[in-house]
Amino acid sequence: WEPEAAGRPRFETPKHRDLLYYGSNAGKRQMVMPMLKERFGQGLFDASGSFGRQLTGLLDTAKASLYVAHSDVLSFSTWRIWQHLPSSAAMIGEPGDMWPMIHGTHYVPIPRVTFANAEEVVAELRRIVQHADLLSHAKALYQDLGPEFTLERCIERYLVPASESIAVRRERRPPEPAQEPT
Repeated sequence: WEPEAAGRPRFETPKHRDLLYYGSNAGKRQMVMPMLKERFGQGLFDASGSFGRQLTGLLDTAKASLYVAHSDVLSFSTWRIWQHLPSSAAMIGEPGDMWPMIHGTHYVPIPRVTFANAEEVVAELRRIVQHADLLSHAKALYQDLGPEFTLERCIERYLVPASESIAVRRERRPPEPAQEPT
């Protein structure tokens, strides 16, 4: 995330939408998103195909965005974090390894969406957007992860040490035996 390029959250922006969804129409999403949109109605806006500042602007007008994974995996698309940092929308998402976000602080968890629990998930989403302090989650994400995960900080904290470690391991490796020409 780079604030000079992506911008910073506009927490004072009025919220005109309850939920905003964006994502590729792939895997499980092809089946569950039409069902969720039908059941949730006008309160769930589909911004799929939006990127960059356009997406940030749409996120700013929503209380939260809904993350539904394309398949039932434990990993999480950390790219979503970088898309959220310049916005004032909270993230609501299915369970998984959401590192470096903290469950209940930086995002609001929901059950994994299936056909069998769709009504339950919609009821939970309605409860969350009506009663949860979603802005506090968006602010916590920005305050806690924004300074830590800028381009410069990631290079100095992760990329440089990893590169140095690789170089040190190469230096310690015994030389490979010379191979005779064939």
